[in-house]
Amino acid sequence: GNVEEAIGLLYRELRTGGQPEEHDRYRKLLELQGRNEDLLAHGREYIPVLLYGFEQPKKALGVAEQCLKLDPRFEPSEPRQVRDLARIADRYNWYELVMRLTNGFAKRHPNHPDVVENYYLGAKALFYGRSDETKALGVLRQLQKRFPDHPMKDEIDQLAATAESVANSVSGANRT
Repeated sequence: GNVEEAIGLLYRELRTGGQPEEHDRYRKLLELQGRNEDLLAHGREYIPVLLYGFEQPKKALGVAEQCLKLDPRFEPSEPRQVRDLARIADRYNWYELVMRLTNGFAKRHPNHPDVVENYYLGAKALFYGRSDETKALGVLRQLQKRFPDHPMKDEIDQLAATAESVANSVSGANRT
């Protein structure tokens, strides 16, 4: 009963704010109790607090990663957080996390303004993280076709050219 009481107490405290240490303790207790749904719900609330309140982006990535391990379909509370988390993960070269965050974004939010950047970051992660220039190039070609005048056109074209030259040199090396 003590752990349940502690969880209840921390939950009430965190409703009115709370410092990252208290949130972390709350998450640890939930984890010990195997309360995955509560961890996911708290993650949805805690990620924006870390991103925009405490400005602890790396900690936000850790929470997102934990939530995605519990449920591969986990999504932050707001679609823009996907882009913000993916940007940070990209900055730290956490490519697997970038791919898990951005995967399927367009299906869930087809007309969202972050579709292009999220898929660009996903393609970049495929290329640099998994050395999968073929898949990366496929994503980039789709972006070039569907969004020819997007502000990120130069970055997309540049990465596509790089991925294409790597793909060609690999297939050329396989022919000899």
